[in-house]
Amino acid sequence: MKNKNGVFFGLGTIGRDIFYTLISSYLLTYLSEVAKIGELRLAIVGIILIGLKIFDAVNDPISGWIVDNTHKVKMGKFKFWQLIGMIFAVVFTLLIFISVKAPLWLFIVLFVIGYLGFDIFYGFNDTAYWGMLPSLSTDTEERNTNTSIARFFASIGSFGASVAIVPVTMLFSKMFDANADGFGNIQGWILFFAVASLLLIIFQLFPILYIKENREFKSEDNIKLKDVFNAIFKNKQLLVVAAAILLFQTGFMCLVGFGTYFAKYIIGDEDFYTIFALVLGVSTLIAVVLTPFLAKLLKRKRLFFIGTLLQVVGALMFLIVNIIPLYIVAGVLLFVGQGFTTVLTYAYIQDTIEYGQLQTGKRSEAINLSVQSFINKGASALGGTAIVLLFLFLTQISNNNIVESATDMTNTRVLIFKLGMFGIPLICSIVGFFLLNKFYIIDEKKHAEIVEELRKREESNEQ
Repeated sequence: MKNKNGVFFGLGTIGRDIFYTLISSYLLTYLSEVAKIGELRLAIVGIILIGLKIFDAVNDPISGWIVDNTHKVKMGKFKFWQLIGMIFAVVFTLLIFISVKAPLWLFIVLFVIGYLGFDIFYGFNDTAYWGMLPSLSTDTEERNTNTSIARFFASIGSFGASVAIVPVTMLFSKMFDANADGFGNIQGWILFFAVASLLLIIFQLFPILYIKENREFKSEDNIKLKDVFNAIFKNKQLLVVAAAILLFQTGFMCLVGFGTYFAKYIIGDEDFYTIFALVLGVSTLIAVVLTPFLAKLLKRKRLFFIGTLLQVVGALMFLIVNIIPLYIVAGVLLFVGQGFTTVLTYAYIQDTIEYGQLQTGKRSEAINLSVQSFINKGASALGGTAIVLLFLFLTQISNNNIVESATDMTNTRVLIFKLGMFGIPLICSIVGFFLLNKFYIIDEKKHAEIVEELRKREESNEQ
């Protein structure tokens, strides 16, 4: 099989993305619509999520430092931490799902412990997994292809979860209560969590058992703790890409996280979310498959502009139109564009590894990629906060009327909802594009020059 490493690596993230999507995009749906924990607990959850992101600012780079300094493990640093991370992430996340009916004080304690444990150990897994990707090749075109393969399988996982979550949780819920309706019941969602956890473990075994790394620029030198933040903050190209990814991912988390509420409060049919998720998934998969070919034909910078433009047009259409067929057209444009920019930004952040190595003389794959993990969790928290605020807004009592369905929505509330779901991604896409366009300098030619210079240094050191 050609490019076996790329395929086995990509397969590894199907289960990871099913699992992570459940937590990052649907945890608030579970808490508010299924467990119905109430406004007080929901507000507390929002505050906890914001507080934990401050912790992440230190936790994720430290995770990368630990991974990069793991040299004595026979299976390799990346595989070891993928294994440890996935096992403990499952254990701690279970606490979140089973704590919802506990007394308030116990709920807070279990939620904090559970989410903190998930945050730490999924962070180890994520850092080690994506840290392995740049070790597969230093060639720009191969990286584009490997990244595209990984994002293709990641999209299957995340969007497969998005398409399945409403009908499958309902199917599971009816196993416990034949009269279950809406978004199902707690037992059905816990069973879905168990299936997601099993898939996480099964698919993660592909990279753990079958990947062979390319260690052309292998380094066994320990990186000092004080050098961790130097590796990040002195790598200006890494910071530029990180800021742009944070913007794009925050917008994406708003789109996906608001999706179930869009189906219920705007369309008036929870089942429409399955259609929304299907459009999202198919459109993104098409973009992910096309990205390496279009990047080679058009060059990455031009393709990134096209991807951003499609997102802007799609978001504007969502804001303006009010017809389901046009919503679907808008979704195709938006998510195809989002697919292009996602693959390209993941390739960009890999190229900053060689850039940083040239600047500092130290290769820090996991530390660089830990920034990506922090960004994803930061975007999840920002998107989650927006969702909490919107949910509290939608359920506020006005003229003795509690907003429970689309029939209760006024034109003003519909407009504000759309601005939250589509206005935030619109602004994030535009600002993220201008950041990269102005400050990111590592194009295909520049990266090839950096790799060649590193090879000359390596040859010089061997003589």
